[in-house]
Amino acid sequence: MPPWSLLTIALATTGTPPGPAVADCAGLQPLAVLLADPANAEIELEPGCDHPVNNVPIAHDVSVIGQVPATGVSRPRIRFTTAAAGGNLFGVSAGTVSFEALDLHGLDDLGQPGGRALHATGGTVDFTDVDFSAFFGTTYGGVMRVGVSVVNVDGGTIEDNQGHWGGVVWVDTGGDLTFSSVTANGNVASGAGGFAYVEAGGVMRLFAVTASEHSAPYGGFVAHRGEVVVDGLTSEDHTATGAGGGFYVENTGSVLSLCNATLDGGSAGTQGGAMYVRGATTIGTGCGTSSGPGPVSFANHSANEGGASTPWPRAPPSPSTRRPSPTTAPPTTVARSSCNPTPPASMES
Repeated sequence: MPPWSLLTIALATTGTPPGPAVADCAGLQPLAVLLADPANAEIELEPGCDHPVNNVPIAHDVSVIGQVPATGVSRPRIRFTTAAAGGNLFGVSAGTVSFEALDLHGLDDLGQPGGRALHATGGTVDFTDVDFSAFFGTTYGGVMRVGVSVVNVDGGTIEDNQGHWGGVVWVDTGGDLTFSSVTANGNVASGAGGFAYVEAGGVMRLFAVTASEHSAPYGGFVAHRGEVVVDGLTSEDHTATGAGGGFYVENTGSVLSLCNATLDGGSAGTQGGAMYVRGATTIGTGCGTSSGPGPVSFANHSANEGGASTPWPRAPPSPSTRRPSPTTAPPTTVARSSCNPTPPASMES
């Protein structure tokens, strides 16, 4: 028997590991079709074109990776097939799902908004070196809604997105979200939290984040009733037409830990150019990361009352845990400054 015959038999019997599936620019293997098959554990995206999808459910382990483009060729971009305001590019309910080295875009080919990039109700979702732009969420989160799941965003940019509660993200009760080494610019909320809104029982961490020019009626950058941990933040020029140019810490059950942060140039139409604080806030400690406690600086903030943070009122009225809306005035209960970490018993809610 010729030697090449033995090699052929060996390959036929032992096989070779299958390579990744490839979503091509010609549309012969569309991304949505490849994602529907759980056997595709790794999918590569051909660069230089858009890969349109609409409301793709994912409940299995899969990695979606952009191929390295040649010089002068754009990265692969995932966008909406057709405008479907209120929809999502992806809905993840289980598994470990990762996206790497690609762009996510919120418009369809006619330039109409389609909704969010992600609604995660389970599993773990990891974004690495992913750029998000032009998403428009009509309710909870402009780019993503994080339910009872874990979402990690490492690297990339997040620009020019809009939502109602959370210009970029809404974190539900039970949601766990971490941003690391991310740059975010120009995101807007029409309700509260120009960048994020964290609901009671949700957790968001910001590590080595650079953010600028976010805006909302309440909490120009972040509004929350849950837990927010910041360790490494350069923040500037956030605005709120109501209270909390940077942070709006909504009630006494909220927790904000702020370390290694520079907050510059925030403004509020009513109270707290940098922060409107009603919950437990620690400045310079309690951040729980390897970098440890570090300095926090405030500069160039403005508001009708409390340029940096709003002080206690002399006779505080009963607090309200109601989420603010753009058509109502902010709650009249005014929070402490960052120098008073424990609210009096009369303010507990």
